[in-house]
Amino acid sequence: MFGDFYAEVELRPAVCSPGDEFGMAFRQTPSGGHYRVSLLCEGAVRLLRVLPDQTSALTEVTPSGAIIPGAEGTNLLAVTAQGPLLRVYVNRQLVLEDRDLRLAAGGVGLFTRAGTGGQTTVAFDNLSVYALPATPTPAP
Repeated sequence: MFGDFYAEVELRPAVCSPGDEFGMAFRQTPSGGHYRVSLLCEGAVRLLRVLPDQTSALTEVTPSGAIIPGAEGTNLLAVTAQGPLLRVYVNRQLVLEDRDLRLAAGGVGLFTRAGTGGQTTVAFDNLSVYALPATPTPAP
């Protein structure tokens, strides 16, 4: 279980069509809740909060020049979670930032999701996760 952390992973899609997604799930809880940061094959990124009864977009699908789109492009995806502050980096550039307090700690995982084409292939390499000092709780 990680509370405050920094994680990064290299993502290398080999089969990648519009609508395909791949990325990192983090602060995964036993009940299935988690945050999900997705890179889309067309060169965009988004951040979702997934709870057992509801999925909410914390950010809209956001195109980014930091992302190398399509198949055969390697992207370094990194996430920093410090208290409520969630930051997403692609190729060492900050691409998304949001605040959310619903999930404070949990596991880290990787995923792929095929769009309407029904097929995607992504290699994940060099996953690293580092604990960060806990975010201090403000005094009343």
